[in-house]
Amino acid sequence: MTRHVIIMAVLAWACCGGSVAGQNLPLGEVLSGGDVLVGNTPMPKGAILFYGDRIQAGREPSVLQLENRGLLQLFPGAVLSVTKPAEELSIQIDAGKVAFAFPKNSQVRLAAGQSDARLAGTRDRYYGAIERGDTRDTLQSWQGELALTDTVSGETGTLKAGQQAIVGSTAESGQGEPIEKKRRRAIIYIAVGGGAAATGIILWQVLRESEPEQVVSPS
Repeated sequence: MTRHVIIMAVLAWACCGGSVAGQNLPLGEVLSGGDVLVGNTPMPKGAILFYGDRIQAGREPSVLQLENRGLLQLFPGAVLSVTKPAEELSIQIDAGKVAFAFPKNSQVRLAAGQSDARLAGTRDRYYGAIERGDTRDTLQSWQGELALTDTVSGETGTLKAGQQAIVGSTAESGQGEPIEKKRRRAIIYIAVGGGAAATGIILWQVLRESEPEQVVSPS
C-alpha cells in the first residue's frame, strides 16, 4: 500500500486540528476494482478513505486496504462504515457481502444485522467473509477463528476455520437443506469445503507466515 500516502494524510490532519475521537482520520485507500461511493461521491482507485465514511460498493467488486494492513473486499451492493472508538477497529456492515483478511493479533469487530463477530485467537491471520441478509447473517472463515454473538438472543459461539455460521433464521441451513425446527434461535455451524476462490473472493495471501500482502485485481 502507499503507506506514505496515509502518513502524509495523517500529518495533514494533525496540522489542521483533526478529531481527537478518531473519526476523520485516514482509514485506508481503494486498492483495486471498481469505484466505490462515499455518499454520492465516486472514489476511484487510489482514493483515500476516512474513518466514519459510509462506503458503498460500485457495480464491480472493490478491494480496500486499511491502515492496519487489513484488506476488505466489497461485493456489489455492499455498504459499510468503519470506526475506531479505541484500539479495536469496528466495521459496521449495513448491506451486502464483505470479505476480509487481517494480520494475526488484529483487534477487529464485525457487526451486521443479526450478528457481532470479533477476531479470536492469535496463532493465525484471519481470512473470511460476512454477508448480511434480511433475517440472518452468514459468516465464513477460511483461516482464523471468530467469536460470535447473536445480537438478538445473546447466544455466543466460536466460528472455526473451515466453518460457516448462520445467525438468525433457523428454518434452513442456508444451502437449501432443511434442519430440525427449533423453539428458539440458534447459531448453526456448517462445515464448508474448498477455498475462497470458488466463492468469488479475490483476496490472496502469498506469504505463509506473514500478514496478507497481495491482492489479485478482478478481471
